[in-house]
Amino acid sequence: MKNTAFIIMGILWIILFSNNFAAFAGPTNVNLREVKERLITLRNWQLMEEFNLSPQKAQRVFNILKGFDDKRIRLIQKRRKIINKLRHAVENGSISNNELNRLMNELNKINIAIARLPDEERRALSGVFTPQEQARYILFSQRFARNIRQAMRRSKPVRRAY
Repeated sequence: MKNTAFIIMGILWIILFSNNFAAFAGPTNVNLREVKERLITLRNWQLMEEFNLSPQKAQRVFNILKGFDDKRIRLIQKRRKIINKLRHAVENGSISNNELNRLMNELNKINIAIARLPDEERRALSGVFTPQEQARYILFSQRFARNIRQAMRRSKPVRRAY
C-alpha cells in the first residue's frame, strides 16, 4: 500500500513539474492540486526524517521550499502558455515575426529563471541550513527525484506487441 501510494504520487509529481505537462493536461479524474500537496507532504516528511528537524526549523525550511515550489509552478505554467502560443502561431502562420521574436525571447527568459531556481533555493536555505546540511539537501533532492522517476518506471505496464 505504501509503495503504491508513493508510486502514484511520484508519477503525478513528475507530470505536474514536467516540461511536457500540456501533453497530459486533457480530461482527468485526478485532482492535481491534491496530488501536489501529497507529494510535498511526502517530501517534507522525508526531509524531517533525514535531517531530524525540530518543528521550528522544519517550518522555516518548508516555508522556503513552498515559495520556490509555487514560483516553479507559475514559471512552468507561463512557459506552457508561451509554447502553446508559439505552436498555434507556427501551425496557423497567424503572427508577425516581431511577435514571434518577442515570444521566443520571453520563453528564453523563463527558461533562464527556471534554471536559476535551484541556486536561489540553496541561497535561501543557507539562512537555515549549515553548508553541510545544504550539501545534504542537494543530494536529498536528487535522490528524491530519482526515486520518483524509478517508481514511475516500475509502475508503467509493459506493452507487448501482438
